[in-house]
Formats: sequence, structure tokens, C-alpha cells
Amino acid sequence: GNARVYGNARVSGDAWVYGNARVYGNARVSGDAWVYGNAWVSGNAQVYGDAQVYGNAWVSGNAQVSGDARVYGNARVYGNARVYGNAWVSGDKITNILKTIQVFQYCISITSNYIFCGCYKWTHKEIKTLTYGEFETKDYLTNAQFQILKKTVLLMIEYGEAK
Repeated sequence: GNARVYGNARVSGDAWVYGNARVYGNARVSGDAWVYGNAWVSGNAQVYGDAQVYGNAWVSGNAQVSGDARVYGNARVYGNARVYGNAWVSGDKITNILKTIQVFQYCISITSNYIFCGCYKWTHKEIKTLTYGEFETKDYLTNAQFQILKKTVLLMIEYGEAK
């Protein structure tokens, strides 16, 4: 596979990162945890214990996945979320992803009709009129950061990067 660990990210103990998985930023994978498939772990996220993150799942921000927990499919776990014990979190299949980018701690997927940011979904039209006050994760993002995130997505759509 083409698994990558970069930035200040660390993998320790008997943890494994394989397949096409990515671990970056200040993320930590430790203990007997596994990150594999096309999964991403980023920001200050931690995956530890016997936890597994796989499929197309993303764990980002300050999120923690621990114990025997599983995050898989197209699930998005972010912010200060905690998934632990025997919890399993999965997401529905997102098809026709045209572009995936990371802006600050957010992994953003752009399809021909929608923009996905964490567990949020907007149409291309909705993102154009979205304001900082309507952005529900504003506790983690300043207004200036929100404007950069929004402008990046809009430019990608406008100039065909997401087509």
C-alpha cells in the first residue's frame, strides 16, 4: 500500500498504519490500534488501545477513538468527539467524490452536487450563501478561518478543480 505518516504525526507501540491510510498533523496512533484502507487521521486526533479506523473514515480535530471502538465506512469523527469502549461508528457511502482537500483541521470532499465537511453537507448553491453564524462548528473556527475555508471551496468549484 501507500500508507503515509507525516508532519508531527506519530505511530507507537504495536499500532499499524497500512493500505492507503494517512496519519498527519499532530495525530497519534498508539497501543494496538490499526488505521487502514483509505482512512485519514489528522489534526490532534488520537487513535489508541485496540481501536480501528478504516474504509474511507476520517478522524480529525481533537477527536479520540479508543478501547475496542471502530470508525469505518465514510464516517467522520471530529472536533472534541470521543468514540470509545465497544462503540462502532459508520457512515453512508459518498459517491462521485471529485476532490478531497484539507483546510485547517477540516477534511472537505466535493462532489458534483455537494460539499461535505465533517458530518455537514451543503449543495454548491448553499455554500455560496453560507455565513459564519450558520456554520455550526464555529466554536472551532474563527470567522477569518471560515472565510478562507469557504473561499477555497468556492474557487475550486468556480475554476473547475472539482469537476
